[in-house]
Amino acid sequence: MENIVTFAAVVITYVADLKKIIVVREPAKALSGARLYAKIPGGGVEESESSMEAAIREVFGETGESVKIPKSALKEVGRTHHTRADTNHWRIFFWAEITTRDFTGDLGTIGDEGEVWSLEDPSIIYSEEFLPSQAEFLKTLIAQRSIEFK
Repeated sequence: MENIVTFAAVVITYVADLKKIIVVREPAKALSGARLYAKIPGGGVEESESSMEAAIREVFGETGESVKIPKSALKEVGRTHHTRADTNHWRIFFWAEITTRDFTGDLGTIGDEGEVWSLEDPSIIYSEEFLPSQAEFLKTLIAQRSIEFK
């Protein structure tokens, strides 16, 4: 049996002068009972790119081209791993602290994957609306960095 390894890059984008984390609200796919769910922008790393390049590309695409993250702003902050059948899946988390000059759109913009939205109240992370596979990591990171919200 072949051992397949996949990588995904996820970017926690904190807009410092607004004190908000950018998330994308998507129509519920596999989550029953929920109309929308929120997730941190991110996605698969293609064969020809680094995880950092994938992170920048995914945020740009999923936010309707409204968030441009300078490569110098990205910092890897952790990795998670899970195995399913013959696939080893790694999720690489990046932190990007930007300002409104890097955010050219408006909240409510429709991107490739849903509506660009901001996490203003961290309690949503504990709700059924937030993508469960990202929730634990985000809760820990918010506590470690003492992130303030408006």
